[in-house]
Amino acid sequence: MEPVTQMGRVWPKSFASTGLALIFSAGALLAQQAIPLRGDISPIHDPTIAREGSNYYVFSTNRYRQKDLPEFCSPDLHTFTFCGSIFDDVPAWARTEIPGAKDIWAPDVKYVDGVYRVYYAVSTFGSNVSDIGLAFGSFWSGIKMRRVNPATGKLSAKDKKLYSLASRPRSQGHPGAIEAPYIVGHGRYYYLFVSFDQCCKGAQSTYRTMVGRAEKITGPYKDKNGRSMMDGNATELLAGNDRWKGPGGQSVLEDGDRDLLVFHAYGAEDGRRTLQISTLTWDNDCPHAALETRQP
Repeated sequence: MEPVTQMGRVWPKSFASTGLALIFSAGALLAQQAIPLRGDISPIHDPTIAREGSNYYVFSTNRYRQKDLPEFCSPDLHTFTFCGSIFDDVPAWARTEIPGAKDIWAPDVKYVDGVYRVYYAVSTFGSNVSDIGLAFGSFWSGIKMRRVNPATGKLSAKDKKLYSLASRPRSQGHPGAIEAPYIVGHGRYYYLFVSFDQCCKGAQSTYRTMVGRAEKITGPYKDKNGRSMMDGNATELLAGNDRWKGPGGQSVLEDGDRDLLVFHAYGAEDGRRTLQISTLTWDNDCPHAALETRQP
């Protein structure tokens, strides 16, 4: 089977041609560890990461220096510098579709056939009306998935089925918040990473990173005890501690012989949203990651 190389990894053609977003992991370290970071690492929210050659690139939700979808560059995965942005402002088409939209959310970068594709969402804050430029998850109704056309990166016209992957029950006082999905292929399972609860509240944020696994990319996804993610179950990967609150908005990069989890967290004292990166390790078909231990 002839391999296809994308984002520094090699995929068999049978997987590359499915048009579904996934990453196959090649290896892992023996123990997960938070990577110490410095430079322009705050404010950063909902980060996604890519690598080109020896350089790393992080894109994030928030405006930075009055630019949308800012880009932060690093030659060593330790020191990051603001190095540009994808947009100066919300695109005209999105302002027409979503009146009042002021921000671009939750970017995801993919490298396909020599071209980088950046998916992003546009909405007004707290509303359930969104558009996705060129990307599926929903804070309001659970995690959904659609097949995409690998040639264009847009929705497939042949397979229009909407797959439901995860959900949380809603009741008075319990909004059932679930968002920020990311799917990774590792070993015999697909892993669905999501964020539970509330982000964007500084030191009062209750965001936490959760994960479930399935033998098929379309599910059913379950926690480590075999309980369905459609019923609100998932295995906790990261939760806040006395130094950092609300770790979430995560994505994954296979980086040579290690896997990396990139996410944001809020300083417990000042509420400042900050980039964090951890190695992602695997034990008994369960992923493990770590929060930074230093003070924000």
